[in-house]
Amino acid sequence: MIIIAADIGGTSGRFVMDAGDSTEGFDNVLTAGYSSHEWPSFDAMYGQFLADHQLSDQQVDLLLLALPGVIHGQHARLTNLPWSLDSRQIYADHPVSRVAFINDFQAAAYGVSTLKPDDICVLNEADLQTDRPIVITGVGTGLGMAYRTHDSEPMVTEGGHVDFAPLDEEQSRLLEYLRGRYPEHVSYERILSGDGIVDLYRFLTGADEARQPTTKDITGQARIGQADPYSRTLRLFTRILAAFVGNLALSFQPFGGLYIAGGIPPKIKEWLKTKEFIEYYSAKGRMSDLVSGIPVILVLNEGLGLQGALAQAKKLLIIEKQTTG
Repeated sequence: MIIIAADIGGTSGRFVMDAGDSTEGFDNVLTAGYSSHEWPSFDAMYGQFLADHQLSDQQVDLLLLALPGVIHGQHARLTNLPWSLDSRQIYADHPVSRVAFINDFQAAAYGVSTLKPDDICVLNEADLQTDRPIVITGVGTGLGMAYRTHDSEPMVTEGGHVDFAPLDEEQSRLLEYLRGRYPEHVSYERILSGDGIVDLYRFLTGADEARQPTTKDITGQARIGQADPYSRTLRLFTRILAAFVGNLALSFQPFGGLYIAGGIPPKIKEWLKTKEFIEYYSAKGRMSDLVSGIPVILVLNEGLGLQGALAQAKKLLIIEKQTTG
């Protein structure tokens, strides 16, 4: 039995192959990653993965793709990548036994159950109730979100695209600045993303595109307690992230855990562990005590979505075997 699962993002495409016979755990696993913007299409990226590992389509029992954006049946148009995927076309080009799509944050929600103690950092200590809902949000190329109850499948939302709500005068000026750049809609994703961090820097410094740093520059050089432009940028970013996470706590009451994932949060772990982050998270007026009682957990494992996709692929094969006898 060969399963290939992939987590395709705006920055990278990650693949995992499991060639084991077990329906639980991860056996004989190999992984590979590719820069998404270096490939004209998923087909080209996937073809390279097969070539790199000397695999043929006929050997693959299931190809499961975790994709950013809205999935309509067998078709998906990806967010932050100019790709449209159709499972029927993939099957025609690569005749594997089966092709399946899930949303990338469905995969992340599935991946929560695969996390080990070293994969997480608790930001807000509270009683974790396993029979209550969980929420997972992630900051990377975009801002994703999903939730699930203890006895249901993950539900995907586009919660990252809700309207940005400023908390103070500085953030009100930020909203006006972003309205100038994005007059059609200013969502939290315009701020809580890689490009959003750069926009924050430009807002605070007046830098133009020719003089702007990269997200990596900012997150790598910012220092807690400092007043340089990089540090001011990340301070504002973490305050807005904390408030957004607090909004999720109010909306879903995820006493089963509120997980923060994605490529950026692990890189700014020390900022998220500060007292200020929890203060902004819990600053909800009459509801402060409620959100303070919800466990907030930082996911350090950037392979969360890939692990979840593989776990779901194995589950689908179990169901298929049970159905066919």
